[in-house]
Amino acid sequence: MKKITETQKELLKKIQLYKYIKNNNGIFNYNDMKQICNFKTFDNTFNALLNKGYLKHFATNDFNNKFILTKK
Repeated sequence: MKKITETQKELLKKIQLYKYIKNNNGIFNYNDMKQICNFKTFDNTFNALLNKGYLKHFATNDFNNKFILTKK
């Protein structure tokens, strides 16, 4: 597991909480998560987690910008 910053850890915690509240296997819409988190550096933090393999794009038929949590 690659090292992550405190902000990245906080984002992962919020995604995991969202997963349990929504009972959706960790699948979430990018814009919804951005609105929930309200971090100043959300885009950079999100991209760092995506590049480190903690998140993965989730393909949908309706072309929504959805992602899935890969590491629990």
